[in-house]
Amino acid sequence: MGDPITEYMDVWTSAQVPKKTNGGRGRSSNGNGQGIYGIKKLRELILELAVRGRLVPQDPRDEPAGVLLEKIAEEKKRLVKEGKIKRQKALPEIGEEEKSVDIPSGWSYTRLGSLINLVSGQHLKPQEYSENKEKDMVPYLTGPAEFGDKSPCPTRYTFEKRAIALKGNILLTCKGSGVGKVNIAQMETAISRQLMAIQPLIVDQEYVLLLVQSLNSILRERIVGIAIPGISREDVTEAIVKISPLPEQHRIVAKVDELMALCDQLEQQQIDNNDTHQTLVETLLTALTSAADPKEFADTWQRIADHFDILFTTEQSIDQLKQTILQLAVMGKLVPQDPNDLPAPQAGKFFVYALECEDKSIYVGQTKDVLKRWKEHATGKGADWTRQHPPVRLVHWEEYSSREEASKREKELKTGFGRKWLKRELAAGRTRQAGEPAGVLLKKIAEEKKRLVKEGKIKKQKALPEIGDDEKPFELPGGWNWCRLDDLALNSEAGWSPKCKSLPRQGNDWGVLKVSAVSWGHFKPDENKALPSHLKPKPEYEVMPGDFLISRANTSELVARAVVVPSDAPKHLMLSDKTIRFVFSSLVNAEFICLYNSSQFSREYYSKVAGGTSSSMKNVSREQIRSLLVALPPRIEQNHIVSKVFELLAICDVLKMGLYENQTTQIQLADAIVEKAVKVQ
Repeated sequence: MGDPITEYMDVWTSAQVPKKTNGGRGRSSNGNGQGIYGIKKLRELILELAVRGRLVPQDPRDEPAGVLLEKIAEEKKRLVKEGKIKRQKALPEIGEEEKSVDIPSGWSYTRLGSLINLVSGQHLKPQEYSENKEKDMVPYLTGPAEFGDKSPCPTRYTFEKRAIALKGNILLTCKGSGVGKVNIAQMETAISRQLMAIQPLIVDQEYVLLLVQSLNSILRERIVGIAIPGISREDVTEAIVKISPLPEQHRIVAKVDELMALCDQLEQQQIDNNDTHQTLVETLLTALTSAADPKEFADTWQRIADHFDILFTTEQSIDQLKQTILQLAVMGKLVPQDPNDLPAPQAGKFFVYALECEDKSIYVGQTKDVLKRWKEHATGKGADWTRQHPPVRLVHWEEYSSREEASKREKELKTGFGRKWLKRELAAGRTRQAGEPAGVLLKKIAEEKKRLVKEGKIKKQKALPEIGDDEKPFELPGGWNWCRLDDLALNSEAGWSPKCKSLPRQGNDWGVLKVSAVSWGHFKPDENKALPSHLKPKPEYEVMPGDFLISRANTSELVARAVVVPSDAPKHLMLSDKTIRFVFSSLVNAEFICLYNSSQFSREYYSKVAGGTSSSMKNVSREQIRSLLVALPPRIEQNHIVSKVFELLAICDVLKMGLYENQTTQIQLADAIVEKAVKVQ
């Protein structure tokens, strides 16, 4: 096997995982949220080759490590005699079966304790340290939380010097969740019982640091305790290491520093490449959502489509694509108006129609067959004006019983007054387009709510404020209307949260849904708590297919996330008081509202209005949810949008699965290379 460090450079730089990971030295993660796994494994390989004597060539002129060990033993005796260190308990002999691999000539197997003096930390009482540093005080470190990125960052100081790490000593975490983490003392430092100070004797301290880092997995295997996990002094002193001659130690340290610097460069280069890639993705997707007209939209989309295979190669870029799909959907830019929704030709019927063109101009005409005439205009065969100003959608049509009436109305709409009327009605969403416009839907829903209130089936809700122009984040397509979420709902209510068992229900027993059942984009009925047998269920809170469920309390990222209960949802699951149920009119597609609730516009609204003192728990009121501004399309277009979004999101999921499979292959390859490299004798 050749040099694995340089031979497989493409593997080290391409193996990434969609989360942050930490290597032995350096960050090994980037701004993309991608952990540079290959660089992490390269660092591990360098360390492993270093402590096995395979990183630098041996020099037969070097004094053997056995002689060095004798000198260290003599030095320890002297220090003990002078009272500078305590006498160490005798270390057990190393059996032949414990010598896992062959070592180079001149090297020796030994216990770590034979190379060092080990100082155990001691706990100080609160009155024995201070956050304010005074003269003659030394830093007091209590654990790895104060290690910092490169060197310790003390926050406490003390006069007590019962357990001291000297400048240059290796700080090893021996208790708590960070067992095995290391750092270097930058000055004389008091240490707590969570830490030990490793003081190398004669040997190169940087070389000992490499040995300790290589023991990380072994030390962590020896952890005992649950409440406060930890390792003992013996776990450290009796750990078996391989030691080289002192001159070779210096060469190994220099080579490791050189190669780790190379890792840093590779890592930074990968981070820069990923950051540039991410900026490009963000720029193109932003240009897509902010396109001023259909031509600009088409041009931007073509640029994305031409480079699709190199743009969407990370989990974050695919997630951004999914969010862009949502944003385009709720802005009316994802699906075209369906011409098949236009009225069919009928004997004795004549139609006046209006087309919106790419430059926002309006073309008015009259015909007996709206669909046929639309297709003629769309293909450049309709009129001189639409050949020069391509139409993008039919924004209005009217039906008449004679050609004379239709011609008269056409002339009226072509006047200045008629065009002003048309633009006003178009802006208000009152024009008649393919399918019934949203304005008509809203009137029908309002009438339905009045009827249900009159019949005593629902309660009259408090009126919400009028929608101001400053609230509207974008210009609506023709036939769409701005409304509040509550304008679409027949009823809304919070649930019931009795004291339940911590376990989920069994079989078809009654249970109360947890907030996590509605937080992740799809309904998760298994996220429930069993209702105690001594409590009677409240069937009025049972969730039903088609219910729109939204959380009112959660983290800042998850608060006000929502789902629509599917048709095959299990029975006997009740709403909790941290979740609100909206029942929408049948004239509205609840899945479209759910998509809108997940869009950037809705998330920005909830972020602005959510209460709570910390990001760990935010809350929104039912009133705030009712007040959410919604861009409502015609019902037929709602259905088209939902179908198209589901189709495109499924493609994104396939892309992400392919990404995971590729990442898994790269990770397995990196692991295999390291395993093979360290096994070569």
